Amino acid sequence: MRPANNSYLFSAVCLILIFSISTAYTKPLLPVKLFSGDFLELRDETLIATVASTGKDQKALFEAYDKILQLFNKKYSSGEALTPDERHDYASVLTVSAIMSLDSAYPEDLEEMFLKAADMVPYDYRAFMLKGDFYVYRKKNEEALQAYEIAARLEPEYEMAQVKVGMTAFNTGRFDVAAEYFAYPHQNNTDDFLLAYLLAYACYKNHDFENARDVLENTLDLIEYATKKPEQKFIDNMKELLRTVKRYIASDEGSTQFEDQKFIISYAGSSEEDIGDMTLDALDEIYYEVTSFLDFDPHTQVRVTFLTGDDYAASGAMKWSAASAVGAHIIVPLKSGYKTPDYVKGVLAHEFTHAIIHMKTKGNIPTWLNEGIAQYQEFNTQYGSLETIRPDHEGIMKNMIESESAPDLMRADRMFRSPNANEARKGYVAAYLAVRYIVDTYGERTVSDICDALGKGMNISDALDDTIGSDLETFNDDYKRWAHNL
Repeated sequence: MRPANNSYLFSAVCLILIFSISTAYTKPLLPVKLFSGDFLELRDETLIATVASTGKDQKALFEAYDKILQLFNKKYSSGEALTPDERHDYASVLTVSAIMSLDSAYPEDLEEMFLKAADMVPYDYRAFMLKGDFYVYRKKNEEALQAYEIAARLEPEYEMAQVKVGMTAFNTGRFDVAAEYFAYPHQNNTDDFLLAYLLAYACYKNHDFENARDVLENTLDLIEYATKKPEQKFIDNMKELLRTVKRYIASDEGSTQFEDQKFIISYAGSSEEDIGDMTLDALDEIYYEVTSFLDFDPHTQVRVTFLTGDDYAASGAMKWSAASAVGAHIIVPLKSGYKTPDYVKGVLAHEFTHAIIHMKTKGNIPTWLNEGIAQYQEFNTQYGSLETIRPDHEGIMKNMIESESAPDLMRADRMFRSPNANEARKGYVAAYLAVRYIVDTYGERTVSDICDALGKGMNISDALDDTIGSDLETFNDDYKRWAHNL
């Protein structure tokens, strides 16, 4: 292991664990810190004295730990059995040495140290908390989640273990797990308003609207009488989420529902009688096509709600849109055209693709790529060919190719928000052509690889460079050149 940067000690590695929702106001459990409060303290008095003798000399402290670590490594490698106290102290020295070397040692060496520490004390939750912290520090959230879950099982009443499981699950789109683990610390810390918001949001994403409503209403009542209130923007966000949750609850009233392992489907009024069988057949086929294409198995059910035209308009969707997706929730207005099976399949394929993309990328995706992939699946599903697109797109695409006027993708992102339907369609066509270019040039698998990179937190330019070797500016020029030669 390379020597540590002398400035890297405990106080320097209390890193704030930042997730997708934050606020300036927090209570004791949040924000969450890495490498804080879960240290394995030395038991051997001689070792304690050795460390204490270094005083405030950081270099001497690191050297002392390094010497102790070498002694333990030598004894362990010789095959000599370690006593329980020695195993504990070995784990302590491993974790402290690793933390002091975060900025200077090779990640593989550090990972080995945390893994060995957990092996030394497999029944001590603190080793797994530190192991989880390391994986979060390395942005390996799946591994972090596993470590935190072990810690929570070993010490079920330790609230910070529950919170870190919840936060990591939240950050990886595992909202069912997040809601489960946030519930216990929330009931003991109802005045931790950020924790309450995260729990409510996880319940909402998991389609548990009633629990989300209850948590939000109770929390807003507490905020009203709190002596120290959160920022107004945070309160407004809670109120907006409450309105959204209540709208979904209201839309379920007077509707019929169907639920299986993959979907929760709500039909307004008696619409299930008209489109129920057709919808189930379409969704079943679409599910496997889209999840296979994107190489992603969702961990939660996707909710599909068929609304009356008035209720759909009240949801805030664009008037010209055929349907919409909010996270893993697909909302479809009832129209007479939905009695055509191919049209139903196309609409649902488009929106279901959005839902899967949202989970796979954790929402970190530019609109042009999101819409381009959704249309790729829509046209392939509805028409059985990528050469055939929606009739209202055909003229726009033909003109775009012949006049060599394919827009920059950054401009296309703005077109989607236009209230002018024709302008929005130009954005959709550009997005579709960009994804067609990716598939034709690099293969379908590349689309999934780009989404994987985005899901790890990369921006689109870095994700493209990582997968196809071109940054966004180069890709933008290449897609237009390809489109103009069709």
